[in-house]
Amino acid sequence: FNGCSGIESLVVTEGNKKYHSANNCIIETGTKQLIVGCKTSIIPSDGSVTSIGDRAFYNCSGLTSITISDSVTSIGEYAFYNCPGLTSITIPDSVTSIGKYAFYGCIGLTSITIPDSVTSIDDYTFSYCGGLTSITIPGSVTSLGYYSFSYCTRLKNITYTGTIADWH
Repeated sequence: FNGCSGIESLVVTEGNKKYHSANNCIIETGTKQLIVGCKTSIIPSDGSVTSIGDRAFYNCSGLTSITISDSVTSIGEYAFYNCPGLTSITIPDSVTSIGKYAFYGCIGLTSITIPDSVTSIDDYTFSYCGGLTSITIPGSVTSLGYYSFSYCTRLKNITYTGTIADWH
């Protein structure tokens, strides 16, 4: 559904053995991975989603905010790639990994706090987040990928208290 920003509803037919839908999200039942979301998606908080899959909200320009539930432990590559309307996101302490390009091009984001559970920020994770003015990186992060914050032209405040062991 790349580039289909007008989608407001996602429904899987009842009885499907591989996928189910909830809150305008398509979820792979066995892996508990959110496969596709849309601008009206609400990530279920009942434990049925433990990861946001690669490209789940890719190019979803209509998405303005999303709350990631405490059951989610990973955010896949390109998960929120080029979601320029995304102005607010809450990353819970349960998340341990954030994939490459996860928030690339989210020009509407102005600030973000990364939880203590995250130990690395991958390549291009927050690149081209032109609205980003401040970021808090916990001391638990010991690895920064290539161009993690490239072209964040308004970034003025970075708070970090740890030691980077692996900086690309």
